[in-house]
Amino acid sequence: MLLVTDSVHGLPLRAPRGNNLAAIVPDRSTIASLLQANLSFWNSSQVPSWIGTLRRLARSQIATLSHDYANSYLNGPLVPSAELSLNRPWILGGHQAELFHPGVWFKNILIDRLAKETNSVGLHAIIDHDLARVTTLRAPSRADSRQRAHITTIPLPLSRPSTQDTFLPWNAWQVDRSKIEDTCGRIRQALESVGITKSMSTDYFHQVASLPKDRNAALALSQVRHRMERRHGISNWEFPMSYLCQGKSWREFVEHCVANAAELNRTYNECLDDYRSREQITNPTQPVPRLGRQGDWIELPFWIRMPGQFSRKRMWVSKRESGCQVAPEPGSHDSAVPWGDPFWESSWIVWPRALTTTLFLRVFIADLFVHGIGGGQYDRLTDAIIERFLRIPPPKFLTCTATLWLTFPESSSIEEPALTEQAMALEHQRQRLRSCPEQFLDLQVPAQMQLAIEHRQLLDRMPPRGLKKTWDHDMRRLKAKIVAAIDEHFHAWDDRMTAFEARKLEQKILQSREFSYVLFEEQDVLHRLIQLAITRC
Repeated sequence: MLLVTDSVHGLPLRAPRGNNLAAIVPDRSTIASLLQANLSFWNSSQVPSWIGTLRRLARSQIATLSHDYANSYLNGPLVPSAELSLNRPWILGGHQAELFHPGVWFKNILIDRLAKETNSVGLHAIIDHDLARVTTLRAPSRADSRQRAHITTIPLPLSRPSTQDTFLPWNAWQVDRSKIEDTCGRIRQALESVGITKSMSTDYFHQVASLPKDRNAALALSQVRHRMERRHGISNWEFPMSYLCQGKSWREFVEHCVANAAELNRTYNECLDDYRSREQITNPTQPVPRLGRQGDWIELPFWIRMPGQFSRKRMWVSKRESGCQVAPEPGSHDSAVPWGDPFWESSWIVWPRALTTTLFLRVFIADLFVHGIGGGQYDRLTDAIIERFLRIPPPKFLTCTATLWLTFPESSSIEEPALTEQAMALEHQRQRLRSCPEQFLDLQVPAQMQLAIEHRQLLDRMPPRGLKKTWDHDMRRLKAKIVAAIDEHFHAWDDRMTAFEARKLEQKILQSREFSYVLFEEQDVLHRLIQLAITRC
């Protein structure tokens, strides 16, 4: 197992191309000093008093929340919640409640390893309020042994509430136990067709089915994964983001943003414009859309979910002499609710949008935040928002990922060097066919033997430079005849190239890093990830 690090500041982190490789930025050897730098800041007088107070409140609530949440589904005695207090550093990561690939899972394993090395607490935030855009699994498959591998898409055993909304948050979906066996069977059939007979998928989904029926899909999928981590000695704590958003610390943060709505809206958009200009991004939705402003209505980077609805809406606020109002659309006074209204407090839900999620986690909870590739790239934008809106230096963060391939029988794959050699051989043959077609003439065939003789005679009569116009014309005409005579060689090359491209595409499928961790064998994938997390440069 090798560890690859890219410590070039400012360059985007890229996933390793090979198998069993990890990438960490900054360098693995600097992580302890990174954590210490953040701790020194949080313990200094540079921290505004309101941020320090809110940070202590948030961490205290997370300690209780994580302990109570774990106690609701983990078996056996738990570490006392006091172990999650401010007395130890916190290393935190987070991800959507989906069946991600091992490169994403590597964050959790690395967090646990770093926590053990630095006497810290490892935590994982389940971003369960994010939209479930993909509710299927992609698996490699073959129709039969003679066919090339392809990707088959398998629906997850989930059900959604009856609503016309296209996408819903993960915590709005439920596990459909009637579909469990069908999902397991289809996964097993796909994997066995490419020679994989060991996978955690069946056991995983059976454990999902065994959970109490009040667990939504986000909790069910995450809790089975967390149990698995604990069985392998990974000691991270977890909490759903939607649970955090029900607490006092989150409410106070949202109130601060509402009180400074105009400044937050302006700062957010200015930082976004600067980021797009710097990164030369022209897509108006990347990495996030700008916040709107219409009349006295100001859009803030939050979602709201109204009573009786499953979907989330953008949050707009309007400040008037009578007070602040909140609505899902600008100017919609009919659906607006006064901020602080008891009905609002008890019924409406406020969730963070992407950048606000990591801003809150990095500033008010974590001592060191661990990102994946996408988050690490985009959070340079969050850095600017933290610095300009909260007026503090952005806490330093860590970015990491890993590449693991599914394990196939030897006969099912060809290593990249072999494919490279085949590509070079095909290219060399293509060049010879184009530049020296006479070398492919069959001298046993009289007509082709005659063309070879004519070619040799024409070469022997090559005139000096400056007098070759007629000779060049004759040579081009002769080579056209030769190319026509060896047409079967061109067809054979085309067939070999077509077969090679198909094999190359198949290899790309078989060596994809995007397959969900549930397709792997449990012991194998966790052993490989743990080894990558342990390795030092």
